[in-house]
Amino acid sequence: MNTLEIYLNNKTKLLNFAASRLTRKSDADDIVQKVFIYLNNKRSEDFTDENHVVSWMIWVAKNECAVHFRRNSKYIPFEEGELEKKVDESVDTYGETEERDFKALFMEKLPAAMGRLSPLQKKAIDLYFLKGKNRQEISKITKSKPDTVSVAINKAVKTLKDYFNKSGAMDK
Repeated sequence: MNTLEIYLNNKTKLLNFAASRLTRKSDADDIVQKVFIYLNNKRSEDFTDENHVVSWMIWVAKNECAVHFRRNSKYIPFEEGELEKKVDESVDTYGETEERDFKALFMEKLPAAMGRLSPLQKKAIDLYFLKGKNRQEISKITKSKPDTVSVAINKAVKTLKDYFNKSGAMDK
C-alpha cells in the first residue's frame, strides 16, 4: 500500500475539509501539509487498508484544525477597522471618558470572547450584526440550513454575553 499515492488522491478532499473549518485558505493549506508530514512519519504497516489511511488523515486534519483554532483564538476575521467602527456606532452614550474606557475594555476582551466561538458562529455574527445580512442570506453564504444559522447566532450571542458577564467587562 502506497500511502503517498493515497494522500495525493485525497489531498483535495482534505483541503476542502480543512477549508470548511477555517477562515483562511492558507491556514487550510498548512493543515494539509501537517497531515502529509504526519503521514510521512507513520509506518505503512500501521494501516490496514486504504480506507483506514483516509480516515486517519481526516482525523488528523480535524484535530489540527481544532489546535489551530485554539492557538489562534485571538484572530478575528473582520476587515481592518470595521469592528472598531461598529463598536463606535453601537456604544450607548456614556460620558466621553466612560465611553472611551468601556470601548477600550470591550476591544481588549473581544478577541478572547470571539475565540470561544466556532468558525460558523464567527461568520454568522459577522454577517448578521456587522454586514446586516438576514438568516436566509447567511444560510446561502455558509451553505448551512437556516435553522443551523439561527442556532449558531443564538449560541454565539449567549456565549459572548456569558463571557463578558463573567469577565466583568459589562459591569457599569
